[in-house]
Amino acid sequence: MVVDRTTRVAYAVKTLPTHRIGTKVMRRERDVMKLLDHPNIIKFCASFEESTCMHLVMELCSGGELFEYIRDGSRLPE
Repeated sequence: MVVDRTTRVAYAVKTLPTHRIGTKVMRRERDVMKLLDHPNIIKFCASFEESTCMHLVMELCSGGELFEYIRDGSRLPE
């Protein structure tokens, strides 16, 4: 999680290593995320590239990991 110093808004950051995925694939994911606009999809905010990784900055959704809900068969909070 990161916080914008000006607005005090918190964001999630997903860091992807380029050696495991490839820069082309990561850029494609970033470009697709930019196009998505739906209330049930996390909003993309920005990206930053370094020589070894790409950082995707997205809307922060609290409440835990989606994987945990899927694994446990739990309902998502409303």
